[in-house]
Amino acid sequence: MKSIVSPFLVCRLKKPSMRRDRPVFQGIVMIAFFMATIMLFGCGPEKPRRLEIGGRTATFSAAAIDGGKVALTLTPGVPVVLRFFQPDCPWCRADTKVFNDYYRRHGVNGGLKVIYIAEWQKKAEVEGFARKLKITFPVIFDPDGRIAALFQVKVLPQTIVISPDGKVIAAMVGGVAAEQLDEVVKPLLLNR
Repeated sequence: MKSIVSPFLVCRLKKPSMRRDRPVFQGIVMIAFFMATIMLFGCGPEKPRRLEIGGRTATFSAAAIDGGKVALTLTPGVPVVLRFFQPDCPWCRADTKVFNDYYRRHGVNGGLKVIYIAEWQKKAEVEGFARKLKITFPVIFDPDGRIAALFQVKVLPQTIVISPDGKVIAAMVGGVAAEQLDEVVKPLLLNR
């Protein structure tokens, strides 16, 4: 028995010509380029403001765990420390003592504002965190991440220091030691 190979079958087994596939390939490349451009530059009407050291800070107001409102309104001559945190974060628990001590020494007399900001958290968790760690400065909620977005916070914990004239002078990710606060905040307190 002879096997007969059909010319049709042989043509189907041949590798397709690159010339025939070029328009398809070019179309795929154009679609990929278009999609990458949209993802890179976004479709929104405005570009999100980037956190820049030395740049002016945004202002906001939000609900505090005690039921009141806390607003970041710039008070001339008063530096501000914003701390974005999560109650279950080990660094947040460990360095809250540093922030408490710093606030007791410099904030009680009006020389420093410290504000803790919890985003995407349950109120009971944040209240328990503040009560257990005896936080005496304002702790607020950012349930929809709006405040974190204003400051381009992508990683928690993050500490942002704002100068008395309303400029961002430092953004620190992770745990913060007293020496780091002294290095960044103390010069602002001495210049008052």
